[in-house]
Parts: sequence; structure tokens; C-alpha cells
Amino acid sequence: MLGIPPSSYTVQETTSADSIRNFARDVLGPNARSGIRQTVLLLSGDGGVHDLLNGLLAGVSSDITSPRVATASTGPMDLDRKVSHQESGYVTPTIALLALGTANALAHSLGTLQSHPSSLGLRTLFHGRVKPLPIFHAVFSPGARLLTDEGRSREQIPGNQNVIHGAVVFSYGLHASLVADSDSAAYRKFGAKRFQMAAKELLFPSDGGMPHAYRGKVSILRPNPTNIEADEGEGKRGEEKNEIWEDIPREEHAYVLATLVSNLEEKFMISPLSAISRPSHPVPSIAKEEAPAQDIQKKKKGRVNEGKMYLIHFPPLPGEEINRIMTLAYQGGQHVHEKAVGYEEVEGVRIELPSELDEHSGPGHGTQDRIQDEKQDDDEDNEARWRKICVDGTIIELERGGWVEMRKGPFISSSSHRVIQPIPSTSAYPKEIEEKNEATSVLNIVVPLKLR
Repeated sequence: MLGIPPSSYTVQETTSADSIRNFARDVLGPNARSGIRQTVLLLSGDGGVHDLLNGLLAGVSSDITSPRVATASTGPMDLDRKVSHQESGYVTPTIALLALGTANALAHSLGTLQSHPSSLGLRTLFHGRVKPLPIFHAVFSPGARLLTDEGRSREQIPGNQNVIHGAVVFSYGLHASLVADSDSAAYRKFGAKRFQMAAKELLFPSDGGMPHAYRGKVSILRPNPTNIEADEGEGKRGEEKNEIWEDIPREEHAYVLATLVSNLEEKFMISPLSAISRPSHPVPSIAKEEAPAQDIQKKKKGRVNEGKMYLIHFPPLPGEEINRIMTLAYQGGQHVHEKAVGYEEVEGVRIELPSELDEHSGPGHGTQDRIQDEKQDDDEDNEARWRKICVDGTIIELERGGWVEMRKGPFISSSSHRVIQPIPSTSAYPKEIEEKNEATSVLNIVVPLKLR
């Protein structure tokens, strides 16, 4: 059908939730580390990319140090023909995504479904170009558990580092809750509409109270120009960079979401300045006259920043106001103009939850019946509902007093690093890991020649 000889490809069919991850770990990864060029035509949504990425990195160690990345001019269908003259070492695999998921955030952000939506991205495979896929990693506290079977089961995070990688979204608060709540057969039959249905139940509790207020200390790591200068001049790393984590000045939150993509759904533009590759049209300004602290955005007026991560966050608000703000995201990302909304570029996000239950009541602290349940019987399952983290649709439940630290780039395992202590006040990663984070491209993706 594609004009590719049958002898030059294999077909992998999924038989379980672990099929893609196992394929990446057992086949894709070893081939890449053996210097074999590979192109994967992935018939999936964002979840398939997530599984592929985490499987690929499941067995990776220090042998990925200087990958060869295909240039933008390299045609994706030429990748498998250029291996004989290459030296040995890691060769970054390339994926061509045929969007068969629910939200298809990556495909919509890339624009692969706009010109020829009926092709589901197949046209891009032949007429696209190869770009490194920006990714991030999240390190979780020891008691964090992966939720499976529609949230009924809790499992240890795969691997021994408590690390999960992502390429789309990292969230805490309303977004994480609605993704978790909508992960059921009853909701999935409604497709992408299930997210709006779950959001309505969270925003407008049956007792008429305020939406839940998510407690915790949220800190951000901003891009630091002095770090770049140090890297270029003296090669300083880690704590020598003098990293500064800034706390968001509140203890309660409604929405905390970091992303590398512009759209979480076809029309839902969560981050106007995010892009995997630069689109052909200008992006509306997000400058705010009411918010001098975000002057950094004014300097980026009309630009899309390739491969950069942006954080969207706002405090507890009435359900009607949150609904109004999020509706603006369907209007070309106009929600970022709102005074209550924080929107800024970040290199990392750290979330630390309180170790005790919330003993307060009143507006902004969740529904009244929820608070009473917590006070009366300390129901762990009831209270744990609000301790969820979302990474590309995967839900992780933190323990009381648990934490998670997310940073751009891949996490490369090291025998000298084990996540067994709470996050230190400076960098959580040794110098050799940070060096690889900046140098490594783990996975490539085929993007359209002309974006949107």
C-alpha cells in the first residue's frame, strides 16, 4: 500500500496495555543503541507516544551521550537507508503519528490534521520533515503510585527511579482530576466530550458549594540567562548554576498545568506560545497590561517558541468563573489574557503536598460534604481523590506529604542516583544527568512541512 517492500518492515499488534511500552523497551531501544535507524508508523493517540517514550527510556543508561539527529531536510522515508556508513552509537528513532486517539494533542498542535484531516497524518509521513520531539520527565516521591484499571488499582511506578516521561502535559488540580475522573468506560464512549462532562461535575458540586481547592506548595524553575552564560563559558552545572526555585505565592490552587504543546484538543488552545515546530501564522499577543510581572511575555509578542515549556495556573475561583476562563481557551487561547491566569515559561515545576488533612472549611476549600467526610472518618480514598498528578493522561497518586519534580528533557538513570529522599533545596539531579538532559534527543517525530 505504501510502496514499501514487506521484507523491510514488521507489524506489531497491541494485545495489552503494555504492548507499546514493551515493544519500545525490547525492540526499539536495543536497535537504536545498536546504531540501527528506525521509523515507526504509530497508529495511536497521545497515549501511544507516551508509552513508546517511556518504554524506550526504560532501559537507557549512560550509553546515550551523543545521538545523531536527522536534520530537517532529511526525508522520513529515507531514514532506514542511511545506516551502513554511520558509526556505531545511539541513533534516534523517528515516529510518524497517525492520530487515532481521543484528544490527539500532539497531532493538533503539529497541524497534521488540518490540511488533510482524512489522512490522519499519513500524508505527513511522505511529505513531512523530521524534528526532535521535546520531552520532560517527572520524578515522584517514594510513596507515589500509578493508577490503573480506571483508578481501582494502585501499582508501583515501573523502574527503580520513580520517573515518568512525557511529551504533552503535566498537571495538578482541575485538569488532573477531570482526566482521572473521566477515565472510565462510561465516560470514554463520549470521546473528547468526556473531559467537559467531568469538568462540569468538578466545577459545580451537587451541594452548590465551591469547586475543590487543591492544597500544596508549587514552585517553578525559570529559564536563567546566567545559567546559559555559565554553560558556554565555564561549564558550570547543577547547584553551581545557582538555580533558583520560585514559589507561587499561594497555598491553594485550582489549575496548575505545564505543557510543551499548544493544543490539548483540536479547538482547545491551552498555550498559544507553545509549539513543537513553528507554525506559518503569527500567534496573538498574550501581553497583559494589568500584570507587569509578566513583562517577559511582551517581549515575545507574536512569537511561537519552539520546544519551550509554558505553565498555566490560577487560584481557586467560583465554578462559573473557572468555566468562563477555560471557555476562552476555545477562542484561540484568549484565557491567557485574564488577570487571574498566570502564564509563563518554565524549565521545571515542583509540587509538594501537605502531610496533614485540610482542617479548614468555607469557600475555596472544596464542597462541604467532602470536608465533613475528611473530618469524621479520615477516608483515605475520599481524600486521595485530590492528590493526583497527570502526565500525558497517565494518572499518578501522591501520598500525603508526597512530592513531584518535573523538568524538561529526559532523565538518564545513574547508579549513583536513587530517589529515596525528599527533594533537596537545590537541584535533585547529579551533574552527569543534567549534562545528558541538554545533549540528548531521545525520539524524533515527523511534522508537516507547512504548519497551520
